[in-house]
Amino acid sequence: MALIATGRSWVLLEQGLLVFERPADNSGSARLLVSQVGLCNERECACRDVTLRSIGLELGKGSSSAELSVDGLRALFDSGRPMESRLQLDVGILEPDDYKGRIPLSEDWVEFLNSQLDGELLDVLHERWLRAKAWRSREPQEIHWPHDLDRMVGWFETHSDHRKDLFVREGDDRVLMAEELFCLKPSCSCDEATVDFMDCVDPKTNRWKSIGGVRVQIAGARVVRYEPERGEKKAIRVLWEAFSHRHRVEERLSKHRQVLRAAAQSRQGASDTPQKTRERAGRNDPCPCGSGQKYKRCCLGADQSSA
Repeated sequence: MALIATGRSWVLLEQGLLVFERPADNSGSARLLVSQVGLCNERECACRDVTLRSIGLELGKGSSSAELSVDGLRALFDSGRPMESRLQLDVGILEPDDYKGRIPLSEDWVEFLNSQLDGELLDVLHERWLRAKAWRSREPQEIHWPHDLDRMVGWFETHSDHRKDLFVREGDDRVLMAEELFCLKPSCSCDEATVDFMDCVDPKTNRWKSIGGVRVQIAGARVVRYEPERGEKKAIRVLWEAFSHRHRVEERLSKHRQVLRAAAQSRQGASDTPQKTRERAGRNDPCPCGSGQKYKRCCLGADQSSA
């Protein structure tokens, strides 16, 4: 069992153990944090957290790529009292837990884990959380489609039981959701998506209001332009940095677009033939691709880049 997955500082084992590795220090030693993942299985419980019971382990020089058995890792928890922490799945924030005399996870490990938590790990933990609750995620053919597909379609709009991608806004601690929007028109040939950041204006009705978004060329995850609402320019840039830190943007957007396009084609029986010609439109006119967006908020960037 190789401890460290290529390109990441963590590996999540099927046996429920989560292992983080910190870079070797000046002595050549590497530090591991081995955690038992605790999941609530009470269906009526509204919590959206997972608990981590963790033991630190220091490996000598040349041992960072060593293989340890699952039994060996679990035996660590019999050799001392584990440190405790709680991870909020939606916002991706881990905090030490000292409830009722528990030993909280040390500050240095809390800081490191918060810098390493990414969207992939949060999504995997959320799927395990769903299974622990005996709730099943929708199968691809059961995607919840909006009534109107002639506009940009959101990932969470169609996958309402997936983990919401939430971020805490600096300054006022408001929680905002990042929604990924894709054009599913078979005639549209653009290689772009929009990541829209939304503020919850009414939790009771789950109503969200956009504060702006970022237009992204998927290949290379290149920002085409920022599209903030008035007064939100700085916030959008900060939120985009947080989104980029949490996700492998190109990989994530490519995967989600592929899933949605395949499902849309199957649903509509449409071919994915790119439109070779497009009528000219003004910046504020409806986009000719039929998305329902203004031309400046839809395919204008793709047209300019191909001109």
